[in-house]
Amino acid sequence: MLNIDMFDSFQQQENNELLVSQQKYGVLVLNENNEWVPTEITEEDFPKYNVISDILAFEIGEDLKESADELATVIAPMWPMVEAVDKYLPSI
Repeated sequence: MLNIDMFDSFQQQENNELLVSQQKYGVLVLNENNEWVPTEITEEDFPKYNVISDILAFEIGEDLKESADELATVIAPMWPMVEAVDKYLPSI
């Protein structure tokens, strides 16, 4: 689960000023197609996501890291890489 401390660097980035002023946070959500989806969230959304702490542990980790780094330079500076919690919940 996310926590507010994870966004210290995010909040210091000039490019994130608008989101910070709106009390929003940016995350890169890894979807089921192994693509990053830049997503704006609020603190109430934190429980919906798990942080990806070791992207290189994924089978295509190098590619995922490279694409996340590209997004970081364009639109998502210091946005944490996450997965949705419900990705791991069994379907009923």
